[in-house]
Amino acid sequence: INFRSLTGFQQVGRKIDVTNREQYQQITNQAYLNSGQGILPGNDPNSPYFIDNVDTNWQDAAFRTGRIENHALSFTAGSEALSYNFSVDYFKNTSYLKTPQQYERYTTNLNVSGQKGKFKYGGKVSYTSSGKENFNSYNGESAMMALLQAIPTMPVYDPNRLGGYGGADDPTQRAITLNVIGFNNLIRNNVDRNRFVGNIWGEFEIIKGLKYTLRASADQFNGFNRSFTPPSDLGWYYVTLNAEAALNINNDKSLRTIVDNLLTYDVTLDKHAISAMVGHVMEKESYHNHWGRGVGYTPDENDHLEYADDISGGEYESQIRRKSMLARLIYTFDDTYIFTGNFRQDQSSLFPAHNNTGNFYSLSGAYKVHNDIKLPTWWDTLKVRGGYGLLGNNAIGVYAYAPTVNPFAGYVFGNIINPGTTVVSAFDPNITWEETTTSNIAIETGMFDNKLQFTAEYYKRKSTGLLMSVPLPYSSGAFPASIRTNAGDVQNTGLEFTLGYSDYDHDFKWGVNANVGTLKNKVLKLGDENDPLPGINSMTSVGRSVGEIYVLEAEGIFQNQAEIDAHALQPNAQPGDVKFRDVNGDGLITDTDRTYQGV
Repeated sequence: INFRSLTGFQQVGRKIDVTNREQYQQITNQAYLNSGQGILPGNDPNSPYFIDNVDTNWQDAAFRTGRIENHALSFTAGSEALSYNFSVDYFKNTSYLKTPQQYERYTTNLNVSGQKGKFKYGGKVSYTSSGKENFNSYNGESAMMALLQAIPTMPVYDPNRLGGYGGADDPTQRAITLNVIGFNNLIRNNVDRNRFVGNIWGEFEIIKGLKYTLRASADQFNGFNRSFTPPSDLGWYYVTLNAEAALNINNDKSLRTIVDNLLTYDVTLDKHAISAMVGHVMEKESYHNHWGRGVGYTPDENDHLEYADDISGGEYESQIRRKSMLARLIYTFDDTYIFTGNFRQDQSSLFPAHNNTGNFYSLSGAYKVHNDIKLPTWWDTLKVRGGYGLLGNNAIGVYAYAPTVNPFAGYVFGNIINPGTTVVSAFDPNITWEETTTSNIAIETGMFDNKLQFTAEYYKRKSTGLLMSVPLPYSSGAFPASIRTNAGDVQNTGLEFTLGYSDYDHDFKWGVNANVGTLKNKVLKLGDENDPLPGINSMTSVGRSVGEIYVLEAEGIFQNQAEIDAHALQPNAQPGDVKFRDVNGDGLITDTDRTYQGV
């Protein structure tokens, strides 16, 4: 029995110096005067709106001592027939900001293993439950950055504002500043997670060397997100009206199960060693999501969907199934010649029934030269190896072969709107496995008691039927304007070299490794027409590398208007702008002047 308990505290070690009220007002006033504007009423000592009764240091107002606690209890016991380990763990982390954000987690684990005669068995179960209230950010800004930018003339609390927290006014302060404390106390963003992971296995030795193994596993996940933004007034920079107040609820559920049936046989006869395996694998993934959204709340209403002025919701469900047949054979002669063969047949529900099966294989061999040929005493090992294989990829997402249907479409016949259904997405009914052939040959060697090791390898990979999302013209009417399909072929070739030295024979152990490689990437095919695929400042074209940079070529900076007038027409150019080269010589700077600039 073991028990462990830990309690700790978190504090901000050093705060960043910021201006106080008087310094802020002086700097702001000077900035407005320098730009030819009048100073703001809130910063003007001669104005009736002058603020001299608020001086907020937002770091002092926001920081507190956070707390961490972790408690764990475990039990271990067993015998030859059965052994087990059981543990429970509790963890909690409270924020060092004066906000409700915190994280809490409960974990339970159980491990069991045993043996009875020729039968071995075991299993593991893990359950985790966690709850978290997230920090909220506005326009992607971090809480720390917002604290540093918050002006000292804005109070933390203001009972006269909706929500009870301070804010900056536009007419008197005109500051892009956010009350981080109020923002995170008013908006509640809760995330709950529950996950169960379990697996069991059993192994039975039928005869010497022949074993049957059954493995089954499950991974279940439940997630619940709830975010509520109430009506509030945090100044002109952030105001939530009653009609904008919103509740968002999102619930995710997923389950993944895998069942493996394996039959293995291992035998050694004199100098011959054989290891064989055949197997069957079933895998299933299911996902279910449902969501709800309510918009329009008054300050005195409860934060539940039924109190919203406008309620919407929906759900989504998907399922993926995979089935595989496996076979492997490894033959070794005299620990010198090694041959390996693998074969697998995969069926995936991500593809249509007539195209869902892929047959993949690999063959490899190795020759330990040092077992056949006597090498110098300082040269320990020398091995030559090589291989060839065909691999498959089905990572394209669900239902790429089926259309998305809108059941709420309608059409006017005469003066009557008739309800109907229409296809809104583009799809490929013949989409299938992406295939990659790989080949390699390598030399491995070790010297000086294998302290110095070197590897050199040449490889070639060719992928055909690449699974990609290809953009379509908006005139196609498809939404989204793309189609998932087998879009092209790509080839990669290269060399890799690795050199390492290690010394683990003394009290001081050390090692160093270095590697260098080359890679040549080439697009062989893009769809039926080989049309280039544009990206953001990139282009994928046949005969070139994937995603090669494709931009206008800079040739300097415009120094004055005379240079602009003498240059090819570059729209909206001004002195100080980058000058681009007129590649095609047509007197205009357009997309046709873009050039490839590598990857």
